[in-house]
Amino acid sequence: MSARVLRLDLAAGIGLAALAGSFFYFRIITTAHEMYFAASNDPYTQIYPMVQLADRWLRAGHVPLWNPYQFCGHPFLAAVSYGVTYPLNLLFLLVPTRVGLELKAALHLFLAGLFCYSYGRTIKLSRASASLAAVVFMLSGFVTSQALWFTPAIEAIAWLPLGFLAIEKIFERPRFKWAVLLSLAVAMPILAGWLQTWTYSMHAIGAYCAFRMVHGVAVGRDWRLVLRAGGAVAGGIVLGLSLSAIQLLPSLELQSLGPRRPGGLSLEQTLSLGPVPPVKILSETFDSRSGFPRQSYIGIVSLVLIPLSLVAVRRRHHVVFLWLLGAWSLLIAMTTYTPLFAVFRAIPGGSWFRIPWRVVLLFAFAGAVLSGEAVEVALRSRRSALLALVPFLTALLWWSAVAMPERSRGLLWLGAAVICGMVLTGRHAARVAGIVALISISMWDMFFATESPALHPYHDLKIYDQEAAALDYISANQGLARTYIHFSMPGNPPVMPKQGTLRGIFSITDYEPLSLDRFARVYHAIEARRSDGSDPKDLPFIGFLELDPTPDNLRLLDLMSVRFIMSHPLDAAFTRKLTTPQSDWRLAFVPRDGGHEFVYENPKALPRAYIVHDWEFAANESDAFVAITSPTFDRFRSAVVEAISGVRAVAALAPPRGLTEVSVASYEPTRVVVRTRDDEPGYLVLTDTFYPGWVAEIDGRPVPIDRGNYLFRAVYVPGGPHTVTFDYRPNTFLIGVIVSLSASVLVCVGLVRTRSRKAQSMRSAVVG
Repeated sequence: MSARVLRLDLAAGIGLAALAGSFFYFRIITTAHEMYFAASNDPYTQIYPMVQLADRWLRAGHVPLWNPYQFCGHPFLAAVSYGVTYPLNLLFLLVPTRVGLELKAALHLFLAGLFCYSYGRTIKLSRASASLAAVVFMLSGFVTSQALWFTPAIEAIAWLPLGFLAIEKIFERPRFKWAVLLSLAVAMPILAGWLQTWTYSMHAIGAYCAFRMVHGVAVGRDWRLVLRAGGAVAGGIVLGLSLSAIQLLPSLELQSLGPRRPGGLSLEQTLSLGPVPPVKILSETFDSRSGFPRQSYIGIVSLVLIPLSLVAVRRRHHVVFLWLLGAWSLLIAMTTYTPLFAVFRAIPGGSWFRIPWRVVLLFAFAGAVLSGEAVEVALRSRRSALLALVPFLTALLWWSAVAMPERSRGLLWLGAAVICGMVLTGRHAARVAGIVALISISMWDMFFATESPALHPYHDLKIYDQEAAALDYISANQGLARTYIHFSMPGNPPVMPKQGTLRGIFSITDYEPLSLDRFARVYHAIEARRSDGSDPKDLPFIGFLELDPTPDNLRLLDLMSVRFIMSHPLDAAFTRKLTTPQSDWRLAFVPRDGGHEFVYENPKALPRAYIVHDWEFAANESDAFVAITSPTFDRFRSAVVEAISGVRAVAALAPPRGLTEVSVASYEPTRVVVRTRDDEPGYLVLTDTFYPGWVAEIDGRPVPIDRGNYLFRAVYVPGGPHTVTFDYRPNTFLIGVIVSLSASVLVCVGLVRTRSRKAQSMRSAVVG
């Protein structure tokens, strides 16, 4: 590759970086002015608290494997969305969390454009055409909306064009380095933490590989070479999964135990925001007005250009695939309005996620590259008069058939006029001027089509402190007791459930999409019917709890060692039920300056760890749930045990007495040390989540952990003084580390050997 070529590509890359940075700063950062639910909610209520805690632990040299502040403890790394193992998250070690989140989003916006440009150059687009494709993809409504809403999403999206690039290179000439490139496109989205768009990307990459194999055979290419290329693609995918095993294996384990396991969501839960009518997609596709990004918007000029790409079908096989991919994704985005949606749900991954119209990502990518292909036609074709009719008739069709803002109509005809001029003129300079005009129009259109109003933690952290007085009171008095934060409106940042993670408060509520089935079942059992009349079970469980504080429900809350409840005094019905004369709950804290949340306390709450001398065994999960919810179950004397180990200890014949509180000598996220001094044997119940990977020892001797009271850990302890230690050593993480390190070593060795062979071949050629 000549120095001139490198300089030109470098200049294109610098231009894309400048565009990404300018767009992010001027259209996302400086325009923010309000708490906008569609975009502010997740950065505040999910991403910032978790990334900030992970950053703090990593700086202290601790791998964030377990979060004791969520539910009754939850696997941190396995929750996937926070990119603990994502290499580019090393940025957080250099800058504050709130700044790093924005820098990362802008960086991946640039990478999305850069990889799309590189793919365009790989399929022989000119620099101008590839640049237009990169601009369209990078500033498309779907990509920009993910950039300002959810950093793991934009991080995962950015790698899609690189996967296509790698497949194209593999089918040109199968080489280990291209399989490695594909493995990065497979692994990085998993490590970044957004499995939904990764799954849709894998659908597209797999289909592209199959298409290239069929095309290779159809055009008479040696079938052995085609199979070799297909094998290289398969090897790259396997290598990518291996590189990401450190994250993938723990996440698959968590997902398999929760309501979002493969096939676990019903159609209603998948479409919890409702199906997407075709008219909505159509209107958003043509809406160029400044505002929050429209998911299907790829610019008005692209809608005129794309039909022109059909002229290139005969000589450019991938145009056919991109047309099919774009049409498929648009039809799937229309959900139940198209029969293809049932087919999509039958594909692995098609029914695993909420909001399936996010598959429109593939339309954004296909539309961007097809726009570049159309520019190639306009630049190089000689059938001027005939081709000039295509953009004109396309613009006429859209103008007459689609209701659109005046701004969009103006861009529509302006784009059509420029394209017609490019096609009709035979002069190179005029066509160059035309492509410059098209890129400029597209950049102007898509740059100003987005104007995000959404505040981010970067702008304002004070919102976390609006109820600081109540939260500080709990933090100072909690010990190891837990707190329930009651809120009637999910997503209210001042009292969001992740205040627990943010402030070191043991909060039983949370906002965590990957959660556990058992918590979902318990929470649904004690939850009030929603204010809108909906049943909580109609929505996927994400950790929210609107408690109905009846005596029976409060007994289940007591099992979780909940001692404090935060609630707003205006929720009079909740307060009235909570503080009846027969209740143990009493008002403990009233805010004075600026706060609104009251704190209620139950001094008789169950301790975090205790020994019971009377227990009953449950044969399975259902029996255990029935037992703990029975009105006759005495939580202060007994426990329900599921004997996971298969060994059933026999209770003493003496009349059962009350529980014995024990001493928690040390409590760390992945290690808990308990000391007992009970003369009689019994079950030690630690009200922390029972989860694979936790192991126990009594006085240094390994013992099995059974499941106690449906949710927790229970260990049978003989009479006398003992030290019981619980350690979190998840096999999925340990195996994942071994697999990922082995794959990394394989990549390094393979690349070194490839480079050595290449150098040796060059020396032999010189000598010869």
